[in-house]
Amino acid sequence: MRRLMVGIAVVALGACSGETAEEARTATPVGTDAAAGAAPAVDSAETAPAGNPDAALALDGEGLRAVILASGSTRLIEFGRPEAEVMTQLETVRGRAADERGTNAECGAGPLQYASWDDGLTAWFQDGAFVGWALNGEGGGASTMGGLGVGTTRAELDGGLTVVEVEETSLGQEFDAGGVFGVLDGAGETARVTSLWGGTSCNFR
Repeated sequence: MRRLMVGIAVVALGACSGETAEEARTATPVGTDAAAGAAPAVDSAETAPAGNPDAALALDGEGLRAVILASGSTRLIEFGRPEAEVMTQLETVRGRAADERGTNAECGAGPLQYASWDDGLTAWFQDGAFVGWALNGEGGGASTMGGLGVGTTRAELDGGLTVVEVEETSLGQEFDAGGVFGVLDGAGETARVTSLWGGTSCNFR
């Protein structure tokens, strides 16, 4: 199973350049309460190289995680952070601006603003804060730190990841893997993950 090593440009999240993965996880409070602690400073996304070769994103149940590729140290971009701040971070890490920005007024959680990239990654915002993400394509090869991504098989889920629940819903074979949710295209061991999301979603059931 493909396992993603993820990271971020040294200047973009320079505050974590000397951290280990464990130090980075405890350096900033995580979750939806963003009041405690300021986010690390980032460069303008306009100055980031196209297709940033030093950076990528990992999927996380509490947001999106960035790591310096060379060192493997991580920094969580947690839910609850201000939209403008998060967009600067995401566009810096991804090395390019979002391909589309807009509002979906028909989500179950109420109107959500979104930023999406053509490779299938979407960031969701509400009331000016980062509240969720969705992956409905390759997303530049994005996966969780444990290797869960689009294309992961049911056998790999059962063999290497903690799946809290798998059940048949109106979306199909839906699962929860530690706060990262997704859908499989079938019930057998060879069934593959077709979509993933974390936080507030805009799924139509």
